[in-house]
Amino acid sequence: MKKTLLLFCIFLACFAFLPAQNEEMCKIIEGEKLAAQWKIQMQRQAQTTSNTDDYDVKYYRLQLEVNPAVNFIRGKITTYFAPKVSGFMQMTFDAAASLNIDSAKYHGQVMAVSLAQNDQRTFYFPAILNANQLDSISIWYKGAPVGTGFGSFVQTTHGGTPVIWTLSEPYGAKDWWVCKQTLDDKADSVDVFIKTPNQYKAGSNGLLVNTLAEGNYNTYHWKHRYPIATYLVAIAVTNYAVYSDHLNNATGNLEILNYVYPEDSATAASSTPVLLDVIPYYESKFGNYPFRNEKYGHAQFGWGGGMEHQTMTFASSWGFMLLSHELAHQWFGDAVTCNSWGDIFLNEGFATYCAAMADEALSPPSVWDYWKQTTINDVSAQPNGSVYCTDTTSVNRLFDWRLTYQKGALFLHQMRWQLGDSLFFLGIKNYHTDPANYHKYGSIASLKAHWEAVSGQNLTEFFNDWYYGQGYPTYNISWSQATNGKVYFKLNQTTSDASVPFYEMPVPILLGSSGVQTQMVVLNHTYSGQIFEITPAFTVANISFDPERWLLAKSNVTIDNTLAIENSVTFSVAMQPNPAKDMLHLDSGNTQMEKGKIMDLQGRLVKEFSINHFQSDISVAEMCEGMYLIQLFAGEKMYQNKLIIKH
Repeated sequence: MKKTLLLFCIFLACFAFLPAQNEEMCKIIEGEKLAAQWKIQMQRQAQTTSNTDDYDVKYYRLQLEVNPAVNFIRGKITTYFAPKVSGFMQMTFDAAASLNIDSAKYHGQVMAVSLAQNDQRTFYFPAILNANQLDSISIWYKGAPVGTGFGSFVQTTHGGTPVIWTLSEPYGAKDWWVCKQTLDDKADSVDVFIKTPNQYKAGSNGLLVNTLAEGNYNTYHWKHRYPIATYLVAIAVTNYAVYSDHLNNATGNLEILNYVYPEDSATAASSTPVLLDVIPYYESKFGNYPFRNEKYGHAQFGWGGGMEHQTMTFASSWGFMLLSHELAHQWFGDAVTCNSWGDIFLNEGFATYCAAMADEALSPPSVWDYWKQTTINDVSAQPNGSVYCTDTTSVNRLFDWRLTYQKGALFLHQMRWQLGDSLFFLGIKNYHTDPANYHKYGSIASLKAHWEAVSGQNLTEFFNDWYYGQGYPTYNISWSQATNGKVYFKLNQTTSDASVPFYEMPVPILLGSSGVQTQMVVLNHTYSGQIFEITPAFTVANISFDPERWLLAKSNVTIDNTLAIENSVTFSVAMQPNPAKDMLHLDSGNTQMEKGKIMDLQGRLVKEFSINHFQSDISVAEMCEGMYLIQLFAGEKMYQNKLIIKH
């Protein structure tokens, strides 16, 4: 979902051949009035005690009546469910207080209904229901929905014509229909019937299987036979112009059905065919489009941005990045939905990076380079903030463009660098197609486990640093080349936020000659102050930090000729034990050590000592557990290594 009320465009002045991309590089933020409104709504939602965990939803049938000229809805919701507990005598649904419950029936019997409390209603059965047995309930309701969040239910106009559309993410479904609003129970399927005056057309999830004319009204029947989260059910009604694009490839025929405002139909029809290239690209990376048996499509709406309603994105414009972003959500957000709003990155970070990768694959290289540089600049413009959402009651934090979207995308970009393309994409594909996730809910733990399974790496530190941790590193790189041709690098690192003391990352450095020769080296940076020795095939005239822009980082590069002198001669030391508990034994063989020091990973001195022997025992009992850097000196010779203290 891309969310915008105010757009601040970053103009691509240096790319005169890409004027259409200006719209695509916009930062998205929310207005203060909307933020305040959502803060109240989300605080109320967070305080609500869920009473819906004792049953499993199987199916919804929504029979709705709307007139785009009137802010009102009338409906009948039939829910098929199975109790999960014995002694099941009552059932709670989420429904805003603005919705009036006319009646409810169970097998033809009228049910007692509680008063509205915390946007929930409880319905009482005439007898105890059996656990795990399929059953159903029908509820009649009506009301003028009070739109919360990004609208929930909006009645407005376009070009003088009335329009109604819904946008329920994250807590707005209950504002316009009676449902179970959770992130742990998808309905197996839905049918949506929309009755409206016959000058309008109605769009929704799945396939349009029937249009029934009744006097001055038409009823549109949309049938969707895939599991769906409550917030992804949607309707849109106005005088739509309708056209289709068709994708025919090895996986079959897919209709891309478009409901657009008549005044914008020419622009839309010239723009949406780009997805005929993007869909096969996504399928090559993540597996087939998840709803191949039905459709993909768009319904135009009046909210600034897009919303990934399952099989039918609601869109306000037709730029490449917006269309690619919302399409990617069909894999990440719809087929596999985040199981916690705190991990909304699983929806939005993925969609943002997928759209950028679509540019990488299908647009000129300069567009991909520009995206990487501007995204790194935007995220590092502030010193803190994590990808993980720490406050789901705040709209600004939940849908923070810099953190959830941009830093989330860079989290994936850096993981791609860490693992390499093959393992990176294999892990994602395995996560997406995992039966525990596919057409269900996915988790951060599952994503991490799949990457670890294909790579054999322990990624706990990476997730702690880049997903839960805040900020980014700054590298201070000094280097010089000795007369014997060896090049020495010293990498110091500082972090912008104290939540991460050190980012352990492979650091790419490009060596350049005075001519055309270059060599890329990757330095496995594990502590601040670490020194590396490289023997290139030419005299190095300059170096470039991360020229392909894989890292969310800043850098300073300087020449330090003393590095070659200090590090051209080293000696070996046996350190035992490592990890050390109380005492550390040092044995330098035939080299007499003179002094030593122990530093933390940010280069701060922790302990300094004299030796003057070939062997020595150093007490480390007073040191805190953790990883350190030890340096030992013998004249101009130096030995350095990592030291682990574990009591």
